[in-house]
Amino acid sequence: GYSVGTGNAYEVAKMNVGVPDGHARGMPGQANELIKRLKEHRADDYKTVWKLVHIFIGGNDMCAWCDHQDKESAEYYRDSIREAVQIMQQELPRTIVVLTGMVDIGLLRKANQYEPTKCLAKHVIECECEAKPEVTDQMLADEAKKYQDGQQELQDSGEFDTSDDFTLIVQPFFEGVDDLCRNPDGSVNMDFFAPDCFHFSAYGHAVVGKNLWNNMVQPVGGKTVANLTDSSPLLCPESACPFIRTTKNSDNCAQYITP
Repeated sequence: GYSVGTGNAYEVAKMNVGVPDGHARGMPGQANELIKRLKEHRADDYKTVWKLVHIFIGGNDMCAWCDHQDKESAEYYRDSIREAVQIMQQELPRTIVVLTGMVDIGLLRKANQYEPTKCLAKHVIECECEAKPEVTDQMLADEAKKYQDGQQELQDSGEFDTSDDFTLIVQPFFEGVDDLCRNPDGSVNMDFFAPDCFHFSAYGHAVVGKNLWNNMVQPVGGKTVANLTDSSPLLCPESACPFIRTTKNSDNCAQYITP
């Protein structure tokens, strides 16, 4: 179900329906595209096999928020994701939807401080709100918190926990992150970023992927915040609850254990 190479975003993407420069408002369309591909790829059993859907969206929304506060608001962001997950809930039984918590794009300013010529010039194009000096760090942090609160509302509403074969879980490892990956001398580790100082490099994806996995096997209410510099190991699922943790099995896992 994963991408098998780089290049054209569609030819090698397989079940990855994310698109470059995506915004949350495009999520419902992506949900429909994912369902279409699943039906084509697993026509006989797409409803009976278990599926894990990962959503990581919001950076581009935040980068445009200061200029388009209507269509990039936290409420619009939340509602766009809700619509997409509702579509999947109707069409994809046996699905766990994992939503990575919103990151504060104000952190990019630490990269600007380290390599201003390289990074700031690119951020002016790729992330206007981060590059504008009149948009303060606190303004970016406050808006990121609103996005995070909107994500949490989707999980806590219970609307995606009405059956035992579909759920939405927020993985909040980015919430509270206040620093970038650092070298031993304290400088920003630019190896974390792609050349545009915005997207993750292969190394950055590895660090983020590890923290995503660790959150996935931690119970709701006990998920840790990432330290992007720390080389802590991958966690194994708890022997007492060897599952991807959901709201329901975090509350009472014993009922899901087969004797």
